[in-house]
Amino acid sequence: MKDFMNMVGVDLKRTAGAIIGKVFGNGSYGGSTITQQLVKNLTGDKDTQGMAGILRKVKEWAKAFQVERMISKEQILELYLNILFVGSSNLHGVELGAEYYFNKSAKDLDLAECAFMAGINSSPNAYDPFSTEPEAIEKIKKRTKTVLAKMKELGAIESQEEYDAAVAKVDAGLPFQKNEVVVSSSSYSYHTDAVLEQVINQVMEERDISRELAENYVFSSGLTIYSTVDANIQTRVEQETLQSKYIKSGRQKNDDGSLKNEHTQAAMVIIDHKTGNVLAVSGGLGQKTGRNLNRGTQSFRQPGSSIKPIADISPALQEKVITASTVYNDVLTDFNGYKPHNSGDSYSGLINIRQIIAYSKNVPEVKIMRELTPTKSIDYLRNFGVSTLKKASEVEKGKENDEHLSLAIGGVTNGISPLEMAAAYAAIANDGEYIEPTFYTKVVDSNGNTVLTPNQEKRRVISEQNAYIVKTIMQEPVRTAGGTATFCAISGMDVAAKTGTTDEDKDRWLCGFTPYYAAACWFGYDDPEPIVGFGTNPAGLIWDAVMTDIHKGLPSAKFTEPSGIVTQTVCKATGCLANSGCGATYREIFTADNLPEKCEGHGSQKICSQSGKVATQFCSEYCEVKDSPYGGVVPKERLKLWTPSGASTGKIEEVCDIHTKAKETEKPNENPTNTTKPTENTNTVTNGTNNTNTSGSTGNTGNVNGQGQQNTTTSGNTSNTTPGTDTENKTP
Repeated sequence: MKDFMNMVGVDLKRTAGAIIGKVFGNGSYGGSTITQQLVKNLTGDKDTQGMAGILRKVKEWAKAFQVERMISKEQILELYLNILFVGSSNLHGVELGAEYYFNKSAKDLDLAECAFMAGINSSPNAYDPFSTEPEAIEKIKKRTKTVLAKMKELGAIESQEEYDAAVAKVDAGLPFQKNEVVVSSSSYSYHTDAVLEQVINQVMEERDISRELAENYVFSSGLTIYSTVDANIQTRVEQETLQSKYIKSGRQKNDDGSLKNEHTQAAMVIIDHKTGNVLAVSGGLGQKTGRNLNRGTQSFRQPGSSIKPIADISPALQEKVITASTVYNDVLTDFNGYKPHNSGDSYSGLINIRQIIAYSKNVPEVKIMRELTPTKSIDYLRNFGVSTLKKASEVEKGKENDEHLSLAIGGVTNGISPLEMAAAYAAIANDGEYIEPTFYTKVVDSNGNTVLTPNQEKRRVISEQNAYIVKTIMQEPVRTAGGTATFCAISGMDVAAKTGTTDEDKDRWLCGFTPYYAAACWFGYDDPEPIVGFGTNPAGLIWDAVMTDIHKGLPSAKFTEPSGIVTQTVCKATGCLANSGCGATYREIFTADNLPEKCEGHGSQKICSQSGKVATQFCSEYCEVKDSPYGGVVPKERLKLWTPSGASTGKIEEVCDIHTKAKETEKPNENPTNTTKPTENTNTVTNGTNNTNTSGSTGNTGNVNGQGQQNTTTSGNTSNTTPGTDTENKTP
C-alpha cells in the first residue's frame, strides 16, 4: 500500500506471487492494492477457492486497471475510505466509523484516532474496542502503533514530537465513545432517483465498468450533479400524486386470497420541449419511501389511443398518406380478419382527421395504418424515442412483435413508459425535432472539473410544417364539443392533448403539451386490472390539475405557425379541394407539397339500370332509368384495402352501350273480329285512379292497396262492391 501512488492498480510483483500461490494451492498471498481492495468491496466477490478464486482474481485485476484509468489516485483513495467496512453490523465508510467509535465526524479525528481507523481496515471486528474479549484493547494498541510507525517512516508524520504524542495517547487508551449509528435509507424525489440512474448508466457505458463500480463512484466520489429539476413544478406534481382521492384499493385477488394490487398507481413526466430537460417526475401515488420503482421512467404500459398522434397522424402526414382534411368512412370494417371496434361500438360514418382525433375513433386510425404500414410506423416511433418496439424480422419466428395493424390504436407488446411518451409528444411540440430527454446538465468532481455531460441526441422526425398541423389537430380533443379532453383546457393557452384507454380500462393516459411544456401521465395498477370508481379519466385529472397550476402567471401563448403553410377551401363531404358544385365547405391548412385532389363535383345523372352506365335516350324503352345523385367521393374508400369500401359514389362517365336505338313497335292485328281471346287478361294499374280488370268470359280479381284507390272487376253482367275505410276493394 505504501507504493499506491506510483502503481497502476496492481502490484505486479505481488500479483505474480499470488498466481504462483494459487497454482500450487497456497491462497494466502493476496497481493491486493488499495485499488484491488476497492474493486473487491464494490463487487462483493471474495471467492478464493480453486479455479473460481483464480478467475475472480483475474477479473479483479482487470477492473482495477479500469478504475485507475477512470479516476485519479485521490479519488480512488476517497472512494475506498467511503465504502470501507468499519465494523458493527453494517457500517461502511470512515465517516460512519468515526461517529460509531468516537462520536465525532471524521474531519475532527486527531492523529492517534486516524491511525486506529486506518489500522482496522483488514478486520474491523477483530479490533472492536467494545468487545468483551480482554485482549481486544491490547490488540488495538499494537495495531495502532504499527500504523503510526509506518506513517512516520513514510513521512506522513512530520515531527518526532507529534509521533510521540500520538503513541502516548494510544498507550493511555483511546477515548472510545460508542454511538449507535442508524444507517438511514435516504428518500430522494423520483426526479433525483432518475438523475442518479441516468448518471450511473452513463458512467457504466462510457467507462465500460460494472454497475457496482459505477454506483459507488457516483455515490462516494464527492461529485456534484447539476439537476434539470424545476423545484416548484416537482413540488406541485408531488402534491397532486399524494392526494387520497386517486388512491383506490385493488379488487382482483390472487389464488391465495390476497389482493393483486394494494392500490392504484400513477406516473407523470414533464419536459421542457425546447431543451429536452426533464423538469419533474412522479413515479407513484402516495408517500415515497426509499429508492423504489419509478413508474415514470421504469414502467412500460400499453398506451391505448394516446399513441395515435405519434404512430399514425404524424407519420402519415409526413409520408403524404393523409392531410388534415382527409375523410374516412367510420364503420365497422374488416381488415382481412381483423375487425377493430370503436369505444361503445359507436360509428360516425364519413369523418375527417380532426374529428377522428377529437372523438378518438379507432377504425379510421387502422385505415391510416393499413396504407402507412406498421413497418413504417415503427420507424417513426423509434425516431420519436420509443425503444420497446420490435419488427417481425427482428424476433424469432413465432415470437411476439409489434408489426401489426393494432399498433395504430396502441396494441404493443412491451408497452411504452411515461418518459418516452412525454419525449415523443415533446418532439411534436418542438416543431418536429426530437431531443433525448435528460435529468441533469453536468457532473463536477471535488476539484471543480466537469467529468460528465449528458449525451442528448437530436434528430428531425417530421417537418416543422407538419408538426404545426399536428399541433392544431391535437387541439381538437380539447376545443371541440364532445371531445375526449375538453376538461384539459387552460385559459389563455393553446393546449394539444390526447387521451388513451386500453382494453377493460386497465390503463388510462393523458399526453399533451402547450407552448411551454410537454407532459405525459399514466394511471392504473402495477398488476393490470380494470380501473373503477372514477367518472373522468384520472390520468387526465392529474394532468389538468398540475398543468393548469404551473401555467399560472405565464404569458398567454399560441402555437406559432411557420412559413410554408397554405390554406385552401375544401369540400366538407369529401375532404378534397372544393369546386363550384360543392355544398358545405371550410378552410383547412396544408403543406404546399401535400394538397388533396380536387373534388369530382356534385349533381345528378340518369343511369341505365341494366348497364349501370349513363342512360341513352333509348334506355327507358327497354328498362328502368334511375335518377342517381353523384359527388361526395371519398378517395381513401376506393383503395380496396379493407371491406367494405366505396363509401360514396362518383360521377359515371361511361355511356350505356346496350340501348343504342329505339325499340321497334308491334304492327296492329288485321283481324278485327277476334279482339279478345277467352284466356287473355288485360291489367291496368294506376295509383290514385281506377283499376279495371276486363275479361271476356270469366272474372279476374285485382287489388290495389292505398287510400283513394278503387279496384273494379267486370265479369259478364255481374258486379259486387264491398266498401272499406282507407282502401276500397270491389270483388265479384
